[in-house]
Amino acid sequence: MRQVLLVLGSLALTAVLVPGCGGSSDGTGTAAPIPKEQLLDRMTSAVCDNIGPCCSQQGYAHDPASCKQLLTQFYGQFVTPLLSADGVQYDAAAAGACLKAFQSVAASCAGEPDSPACDRVFVGTLADGANCQLDEQCKAPPGGSAYCDDGKCVAEPRGKLGDGCYSTCTTSGNSTSCSGGGASNGNATCYTNDGVFCGESGNCEQLAGAGQSCSGGGCVAGHYCGNGTCTPQLGAGGDCGGSWEACNAQTYCTDEGQCAARQQNGADCQSAEECQSDYCDYAGGGNTGKCAPDYFVTETICSGQPSP
Repeated sequence: MRQVLLVLGSLALTAVLVPGCGGSSDGTGTAAPIPKEQLLDRMTSAVCDNIGPCCSQQGYAHDPASCKQLLTQFYGQFVTPLLSADGVQYDAAAAGACLKAFQSVAASCAGEPDSPACDRVFVGTLADGANCQLDEQCKAPPGGSAYCDDGKCVAEPRGKLGDGCYSTCTTSGNSTSCSGGGASNGNATCYTNDGVFCGESGNCEQLAGAGQSCSGGGCVAGHYCGNGTCTPQLGAGGDCGGSWEACNAQTYCTDEGQCAARQQNGADCQSAEECQSDYCDYAGGGNTGKCAPDYFVTETICSGQPSP
């Protein structure tokens, strides 16, 4: 479900996580299942009925009706095809559980829910090599992922040391960033979270530790490759020399080559890296945005009006 609901384009709604939302509790402390015919309405209601206080904190006008109209149109492009697609199973109970987690963070402007249930709302069942039209039709291997390429499902297992690979990924919170490897000996994805990366050999290789040579690849968490050696990342005031990897998680590398503290919500920003929330809202246009608490709390979503 996380991968499905990515709303892009003129609204600048980037990487929006909207699980099966807007449901209610069954009175036993667990969330009630959400019938799939109600999913789209529940999703838009969960966003637009809960973000009012967060919008106010950012100084954005909040119009719930316009917000719902806008999101119904755009979310529908992603959700509606999945509800009837062959090979895609919908789990109403998982949608309810995901909703419960979502409502908690939505009320506190805390970002994205971290609930395993959100990954089970839409589940692909088509095997590797099967005919497909949508990524979500394809069955992912344990811990891995799958996508539809040229009408065929392609499975991407989570790589172990020595497995043939084609990319390296890092998961932080609910987001995952990936880059291509130096060569390709297979479909596996190596995760730095597991201590491996996709090396020049085309296989998952061990990340280098502190003080070790990193000329052939990456370093363990909290370190970067500086002058060929894994070096602890720098804090505010450190000389990053234009390398974002040199700065630790609380800082970012400025154009002047210095690590600087990430900004709080409401501060001006020109990139997501400048913000503690990892989100810079550009809805107002121009090259300068505003650090926002999460992907929902943008001027566009709060007001229900597309960006100019």
